[in-house]
Amino acid sequence: FGWTDQYKATVSVLYCTYNTIMFNVRHAVLASLLYLVTSNIVLEITTEDQFIQEVSGGLSLVEFYAPWCGHCQRLEPIWNEAAVALNEKVRMMKVDCTVESNQKICKQYHILGYPTIMSFNDGIGHVYEGGRTLEDLLSYEYEPSISVISSEELSRIKENAGEHSYVVGFFPENDPSIDILGHLGHVFKKDHIFHAVTNLELAKQEGLSGRGVIIYKPFDEKKSLFEVDDQFNPSEVQEFIRQESYRLFTEMTSENYKFITDRGLPIGWLFVKGSDDDNSKAAMELLSTNAHITKNKMSLVWMDGSVYPEMAQRVGLSGSSFPSFSVEKPPTENHPFSSEGTSLPDVIDFIKSFL
Repeated sequence: FGWTDQYKATVSVLYCTYNTIMFNVRHAVLASLLYLVTSNIVLEITTEDQFIQEVSGGLSLVEFYAPWCGHCQRLEPIWNEAAVALNEKVRMMKVDCTVESNQKICKQYHILGYPTIMSFNDGIGHVYEGGRTLEDLLSYEYEPSISVISSEELSRIKENAGEHSYVVGFFPENDPSIDILGHLGHVFKKDHIFHAVTNLELAKQEGLSGRGVIIYKPFDEKKSLFEVDDQFNPSEVQEFIRQESYRLFTEMTSENYKFITDRGLPIGWLFVKGSDDDNSKAAMELLSTNAHITKNKMSLVWMDGSVYPEMAQRVGLSGSSFPSFSVEKPPTENHPFSSEGTSLPDVIDFIKSFL
């Protein structure tokens, strides 16, 4: 092993080291360039007014984050790449929820964990439920979720309303309200299928005076109507759909608890003993039949008191005798119904006294 071989080996090592260094340099330069490009594409929100202005026009995807969040840090390069790829289609934004000027925004949209991603269509926002890989972000359906249907298809929808819930907008052809309603289709896609009808004669046949929205649903009154004036107000229509998606008499669960309590209405609590108890069945049937009197005045719910006795005790009941009923008036009033010396139908008069 002579000097020449040692020299060649040294040169080889130096060459490999040089290539490694240059690769890392090129990688760092490209990364820096990508950061400079994407930092101008991803909009950092700093004020509430800026946020309202930016999400009110077109399609946008907003990441609510905290700088210390590890998941947010891992998402950042993917978010930046998606911003470049979606630049002509979707505006990508970020809201730092630890910044004082953004606190109101994060509270308004109930941001409890990071990162939370929301999609906005002309100011209408809903939680993004897609994946967080680059491929997921690029393939997500951002456009309005609605289809225009014929009178024959409307008839089929009405026939199928016993199985599914449909939101149908009645607007003239090319009315921008159709796309706005379609944006709401993303918000309620778990609960409703969205369609539009452009024949306003059909709207009149369905009970509307002109432009409007009808929900065909498999529960309660089966059909709910909303008249739309000259100006389509997305917030009003969204609230209409949200309220009409709620069953007048429903089981209280962890999923709907916040929605029901946020309504600010008195809550009528029925506690039953399992699903096979005859007295509990009779009580549920009675409240279900009369639930229409409570619409927009009281939230009527039931729970299995044998499983959740502590919930019955929280509203002033024993938690051991079923069926039992109590009305909770926010914020802290409880009015248990006394069944002694009364018959089951008397609970309806008790409910009426709070309406």
